[in-house]
Amino acid sequence: MALTESEISQYTDTIQMFEVITQGEASDIQALDILKEAYSKLDRHKDALATSKKIAKAYAEVGQYSNAMFEYEWILDQNPGDEEAEAALAAINNQAEGFSSALDDDDDDDDVQASMDMVSVGGPLDVGGGGAPGIPSAMAKAVGDDGKNNMRKLFVDSGKIASQEFEACWPD
Repeated sequence: MALTESEISQYTDTIQMFEVITQGEASDIQALDILKEAYSKLDRHKDALATSKKIAKAYAEVGQYSNAMFEYEWILDQNPGDEEAEAALAAINNQAEGFSSALDDDDDDDDVQASMDMVSVGGPLDVGGGGAPGIPSAMAKAVGDDGKNNMRKLFVDSGKIASQEFEACWPD
């Protein structure tokens, strides 16, 4: 289905906004995911793949290995034979096997089991739930920080985009 001029404009604005966000915070998984989706909608597949690699690396850095594996598998689905994605996926699988063998060696070790539980549920922090990077979603909601006010200052108050366009890209 072809996009309308208005949709193309909105995705272009979203890309510009989230490129700025990810330049300041390269491991902001939520912002990277939005950026990847916007690239995909505009058929910018090379940019979407590059962004997906950043997402996968960020997930791996925070210990969310299942999410990292999912991203690398998506990359390989879109770009079969991608050596970087294959190598990263193999490294994560080897690390997971190391966790598994540690569990087999010492079934009574609660610390290892806790580590495995965190990996299986995506890690200790819910990075994708609307909070600031590294802050659990509940805490971010409690302090009301989803980054909107800072982005409003950056884009609307500086005159880069109109308030209506900003609201369309970042609804409450």
